[in-house]
Amino acid sequence: IEERQRVIQRLSDTVSELKRQDQIHATLTAVSGSGSGVQGIADALRELTSLNVIVEDVFGNPRAWSGGVEPDPHRPIGGDNREESLRRAAAHGTPQRDGNQIFWLIRQKANVLGVVLLHDPKRVADRLDIVALEHSATVLALEFAHHRVLAETELRLRRDLVEDLLAGTDDESACLRAEALGHNLRVPNTVTVLHWQGGVLGDVIATAARRWATNARMHALVVRRPAMTVLLTDGVPEPTSLYRAIAADTTSDQGSIGIGSAAVTPSELPRSFAEAQRALQVQRESMSPYGGRRFEDLGLYRILDRASDRPEVHDFVMEWLGPLLSY
Repeated sequence: IEERQRVIQRLSDTVSELKRQDQIHATLTAVSGSGSGVQGIADALRELTSLNVIVEDVFGNPRAWSGGVEPDPHRPIGGDNREESLRRAAAHGTPQRDGNQIFWLIRQKANVLGVVLLHDPKRVADRLDIVALEHSATVLALEFAHHRVLAETELRLRRDLVEDLLAGTDDESACLRAEALGHNLRVPNTVTVLHWQGGVLGDVIATAARRWATNARMHALVVRRPAMTVLLTDGVPEPTSLYRAIAADTTSDQGSIGIGSAAVTPSELPRSFAEAQRALQVQRESMSPYGGRRFEDLGLYRILDRASDRPEVHDFVMEWLGPLLSY
């Protein structure tokens, strides 16, 4: 009788375990296709394990947490030895414990995209909790990879749009493409070019320029070129403010900025780009090369060295002598 009861208990435990495995699989599969994102997956893992959950990106920043308040400050897995901890975890091929936490890697093939962890100070996590952790890492890998593809696609579309605008394109298609990216070309836009010395990376300049535009309540598109960074804004930047902001963010004041005049239509942006390049050239060749200049403030420098650009000379003459010529 006792043996029969033990067999029945084992069968019952096996059935319970299979049901829980099915629940883990069904829950995480459902949340993966629900569009609830990283936070939804963290909440599902919390529900399955009854343990607090944190999802970190590849740098250790918390992307989502469930079952408690936001960690402040958050100590990423591995701390100062994060890379070594992640490397060891990848070599072992199983979830690892780091203090009060059990973590597993979110990765796509050999690329580590982040970490998902369970907070387990009382060491109550069982085998099926670990199964849920591993399965959630697989689902999170798909989510992280999807976000990365979307970001790369949007970046490419923005870069292609700006390059086409600088080269010249028709107004209507340009407006429609920009609208899809959340930028309004049906209002005047301005081209600004930025050049920094001292090995400052274009990515850093682009990020700083975009942040300044946001603070100035302007919408911006940014593209990086080998010799400069190009900023397109639905407004005319204030050169001193922009220069100081980027100098502060890059910790380098060895930068020069040229700002073109506003383009009423997208087809006028190549002209604004040429003006910005001219303003940058004048700024860099001046006695005080670091700072910013608007093309409209160049005065006579607008037509020097531009003998072949007759429309530019005509515009300059009309600006200063137009009323007299009309009279």
